[in-house]
Amino acid sequence: MRHGGVEMVTAVSGRGRFLGGAMTAAKSNEILAARPVLGHLDLAGKTVRVDALHTNIVTAQQILYAQGGDYVLTVKGNQPTLHKTLETLFAQQAFSPSATGAPANPPVGAELRPTGDSQSGLPGSDAESGGLSGSTTGGAVADASVVQRQMERANCFAS
Repeated sequence: MRHGGVEMVTAVSGRGRFLGGAMTAAKSNEILAARPVLGHLDLAGKTVRVDALHTNIVTAQQILYAQGGDYVLTVKGNQPTLHKTLETLFAQQAFSPSATGAPANPPVGAELRPTGDSQSGLPGSDAESGGLSGSTTGGAVADASVVQRQMERANCFAS
């Protein structure tokens, strides 16, 4: 708020209750004045809403990490990199939950399954009748290093 050449930063609750304020120092700005005002407030579990001027990393970190609050920050076109990042973040994009590249827009209710036998090549997957896979009465249990190599070959660790 600016009046008569004097600039002041104020904090108010969602119901309009005055929570605190500070005068901006000479040759300073309200960004630097707002941080101590926020610092005197209990923000844990609360949501802080600020205008675009306060949309910066230091203020966001103070609210979130130092004081345990959440925030809603305004982003305008005068921060083109952040603005573009947010536009890209919220744009519809294709997503495949599997490493094999499932269709981007499968029919509703379709089950997406990888092609091939999901059990092939895994030790203990050949259960004998009456036995459990990997048990002493079922298939053989392999050495852990053999299992790891087989899984790596099957791209189970693909990122």
